[in-house]
Amino acid sequence: MTGTLTLSSGNVRVNTGSFCLKMEGYIRGTTATTAVEKSFAFYDDAYNRIVGRVRCQVNTSGRNRTTLEACRNNTSMSTAYLYVDYDSTTSSAGCSTEFTATKVWGAVYNDYAEFRETENIIEAGRCVYEQGNGKLALANERLMRGCELVSDTYGFAIGKNEKAKTPIAVTGRVLAYCLEGQEEAKKFIGYPVCSGPNGTVSIMTEEEEAKYPSRIIGTISEVPTYDKWKCGTEENPEYIDVKDRIWIRIR
Repeated sequence: MTGTLTLSSGNVRVNTGSFCLKMEGYIRGTTATTAVEKSFAFYDDAYNRIVGRVRCQVNTSGRNRTTLEACRNNTSMSTAYLYVDYDSTTSSAGCSTEFTATKVWGAVYNDYAEFRETENIIEAGRCVYEQGNGKLALANERLMRGCELVSDTYGFAIGKNEKAKTPIAVTGRVLAYCLEGQEEAKKFIGYPVCSGPNGTVSIMTEEEEAKYPSRIIGTISEVPTYDKWKCGTEENPEYIDVKDRIWIRIR
């Protein structure tokens, strides 16, 4: 079906059955300062809005703005369960200015990461330290200052760009190589760890814990008895090789 359908009032119902419905189009103002708004929403059989609406707008300043709202029986953007806003004056193509949601659940992963710049590619599970120039390097001795861990178990990350490509655990639990090994780590569950040679973490003594609290990276949480850690979702599981590492709770 092609052509133009104009309604002065009323509704149009499209029953797609088991087929997909694809809608394409555009909006155009007569001048750069003409306010134009077009939107569409999805409804159930009783015309209760169940998905929300996609709204394209050219406002009075000539700005292009696209919003996606997802909520039930609600037309208020401020109370939407999901709201994505793209404003051409503040966003690059394909990026949203703002994303809000009532509740956000991630997949089954263990930590939150920040991408940082490193001089070389560093293996996940290794300890790195701040060099003071925005870059991180592999730790090479015990009790170094400003140390963090490279992660491969993160479920959320920020900061990735053409230079910052190494995920650093900010919070949560992360797998790390232990200088003293898995068997020794089993005796020190809950004990703090600091940096060690070759990017490992090392178990701290109680004296070191008291004297060097700023050197604590985290505490020993678990020593895995499995070779692969299952993450992702039940529908799309993923498996990460443990590689004789231990779980560290980031502090």
